[in-house]
Amino acid sequence: MASVSSLLSQVNAVFAEKEKQLKQAEVTLEHEVAALAKEKELMATIPTADNDVVYLNVGGTICATKRSTLTQAQGSMLAAWFSGRWEHGLDHDDEGRIFLDFDPDLFQPILSFLRSRAICSNPDARPALVGVDASKQRAFADLVKYLALEEYLGYEHDTGSQPLMPSFARASVTATISENRQIATVTRDTGNKWPIILVEPSCSSCCFLKFKITDWPQQPVFVGLGANFDVGKEARYFETAHGWMLGLGGPSCSASCFVKGTMGAHVADRIIKRNGWVLVKADFNSQKLVIRTSESSRSNDIPLEVADHEPLFFAIGLNSVGDHVELLPVTPEDQALFK
Repeated sequence: MASVSSLLSQVNAVFAEKEKQLKQAEVTLEHEVAALAKEKELMATIPTADNDVVYLNVGGTICATKRSTLTQAQGSMLAAWFSGRWEHGLDHDDEGRIFLDFDPDLFQPILSFLRSRAICSNPDARPALVGVDASKQRAFADLVKYLALEEYLGYEHDTGSQPLMPSFARASVTATISENRQIATVTRDTGNKWPIILVEPSCSSCCFLKFKITDWPQQPVFVGLGANFDVGKEARYFETAHGWMLGLGGPSCSASCFVKGTMGAHVADRIIKRNGWVLVKADFNSQKLVIRTSESSRSNDIPLEVADHEPLFFAIGLNSVGDHVELLPVTPEDQALFK
């Protein structure tokens, strides 16, 4: 009988503890509901709309932009801060502007990217991140990570040890891209027009492209960078194109350059041999496009005149059925060739 009584006491104690925990949870829930109601009430006093102009003080630099520009990257810190839910808790300066204690030289490229992305008609295109000084790349990477914008900006800071592996973005209808997006081949008659194969550059102040063309064709090949390439039209001339028209001459290759779609002078002999590689660097800080090849002992550069808002792509223009281009990883050793 005593054992039964002891068992009942234990059961009652368990139920009493559970009841206590339930009451505590109920009180906590009531507080959370009250806090949410207070927050909603506070939000109602701060009307927000996508076309609101938000005034910022970024490390002492004053700027203004639309709320929708700051909140477009869902899941980012900026989207959370400027959704209207937490804005009242942010720091403000003496003029009432929201104060962000960031280096303005690091925040401005992010804001420029967001502005460009907001007005870009192609949802798959990413504008290039420009204006980040090489000495501040590490700090810039830290800020991008802090704001949870790495995926949206397509930005991965290169630690100097891992190769960069680009991939083809899209191609003209007369060319096909392999499943791993590393190989492109002209599969149909081009009708005397160059199929355009695009590679989206990594979003940083310096972008690289490395490739090889198996059995380099007799017809010239365009390689360069530009904006607004229309792969559907397979145009022969590109209004924003910067780059080189590479053509075989005997066992080697000569080149003529393009700047903003205008062909310039002959620039080099013996640039490449069959099955050699081509390495291109777009440096947005120095505003230069630079080319280096497996056969050359020096680099050749041309001016790079692009607007900040333009979504940029590397482009390779092939010519004949069977032309075959393969992307290659860009190693730290490759990047060092331009130093």
